[in-house]
Amino acid sequence: MSTKTSAITTTRDYTALKKQFSDFSLRLDARIAAFREDASFAKTHGACAARLRKGQARVEARLEAAARRAEIWEATKTELRSDLNALIGDFDHLEESLDAPMISH
Repeated sequence: MSTKTSAITTTRDYTALKKQFSDFSLRLDARIAAFREDASFAKTHGACAARLRKGQARVEARLEAAARRAEIWEATKTELRSDLNALIGDFDHLEESLDAPMISH
């Protein structure tokens, strides 16, 4: 029983983290696409966006590796959650800095 319950929990945990990653990726893609043509965005926030993209690629690769091998998931799930939460926090900070001028007007 323990093994079955553990497998179900792991699958749910993985599915939840994968969804959180997908939601984050959609938000990041939409924000970057909206500012792709804006030269001031590239100058001011381009490095931050590039860091977010690199972090996104790292998390995605690790999620894909975990999907192929359960022991990788078990060994890295806490770190993956932490890395994804840090990316989301950095992205939220970027969005706040982008939205601040609009809110003050």
